[in-house]
Amino acid sequence: MVELIGVLLTLLMYLTPLFYRMQDLPEKVRWVVRFNPVRSILEVFRDPIYYAKVPPLSHLAVCLTIALVALAVGAYAFKRSSDRIPFYV
Repeated sequence: MVELIGVLLTLLMYLTPLFYRMQDLPEKVRWVVRFNPVRSILEVFRDPIYYAKVPPLSHLAVCLTIALVALAVGAYAFKRSSDRIPFYV
């Protein structure tokens, strides 16, 4: 299982435009990167810093959704294992 997670994270890294711009990709490949939710998070930080513009609302909405889902999963995991936390501290 650990190996599978490593492979999936590596694939996610290459499908996220970290080291390249979307404009550098061929048009037939861009659709794959457009559906990557991590791209929206990167664009929210990249647009004001590199291009001095406000990110589109669609990227902000995706980031808000991802943040709320992460908060819900974290709260659930904390609630489920909060009785065992003192044993690990």
